[in-house]
Amino acid sequence: MPQFRLTETVGRLPVIASFPAISRQFSSAVPAPSAELGASYIGAALCRARLRGHRQNPVLALFTWLTQLGALAIIVLMALASFAVVAFFARHRNFDANPLRTIVAPIVGGLAMTAVAIYAASQFGLLIGNPESPLRWILPALIVVAAAAGTIAAITLKTRSAELYAQMGRHREIELTPGAGT
Repeated sequence: MPQFRLTETVGRLPVIASFPAISRQFSSAVPAPSAELGASYIGAALCRARLRGHRQNPVLALFTWLTQLGALAIIVLMALASFAVVAFFARHRNFDANPLRTIVAPIVGGLAMTAVAIYAASQFGLLIGNPESPLRWILPALIVVAAAAGTIAAITLKTRSAELYAQMGRHREIELTPGAGT
């Protein structure tokens, strides 16, 4: 149940509350959003039926596939975070003047992580145990789909409520000060 508590907590954030279709799912009487729970049950039933037809152990197959997909997604996020460091310090030059820390190392790390992500995605069929399966490209494509959905949600939020969009992530009490991390 911890994931439902997390979802309920996130659902109370102003950004989520601005989307009525999502925030309607959260109720103090019910610990889990009903749509999320229903989708989980339906998805599990469909996966189990599909894997039973191919004589695969559903738990073992899904564990392997989703673990590899999660690892690939984390590698992609690490690459994006490296490039985000460069963008951040390009906008805030007075925070750190050392180009090795603010430009060179993040770019090298980002390029290395990008190379690993591309190689892992190209070999995804081997990672899931079937190089000929259409899942070899469908599963990695889910990362792109999630990124596109997030981008669309951000653009929607920015056009609906520019003020709420500007406040996103600013609920922390920590303020950035130049030279604090050196």
